[in-house]
Amino acid sequence: KAELSVSDSQISIDVKEELSSSAVKAELKILTIEDTRKIAQMMVLIPDGVHSKCLHTGGVQSSSCVSLAELKETHMFVHLMARSTVLTWMRYFSKKLCALGSILGAQNKTWVRYFPSWEPTTASQNHLLARVQDAYKS
Repeated sequence: KAELSVSDSQISIDVKEELSSSAVKAELKILTIEDTRKIAQMMVLIPDGVHSKCLHTGGVQSSSCVSLAELKETHMFVHLMARSTVLTWMRYFSKKLCALGSILGAQNKTWVRYFPSWEPTTASQNHLLARVQDAYKS
């Protein structure tokens, strides 16, 4: 967490044990060493951070981050937030994640909720992007 103290000081990692009864725990399917290895590989290989920058504005064009990973009784749920100014990149990234899951033997269920892409028009000085950039510089 120390390495994120400047860039992401509000980050939190919560580990919760939801089952308290040993009888209930005994009924759960135990993860094999291979299952655990594949989960660890997937979590390391899922792309996160800035993926590309916009050549026109110099700002971030696309990025992603894992916001929730939850191990359930019968499956693992990973929620990934991806953002982009280009809708086609979002579709490409979704396919890329499904391919990664397939390689690791996962059953992929994609629930895609695209944020509206926003491709800025930089032709006008009065454009909102230009105004925000000017305000940021001053």
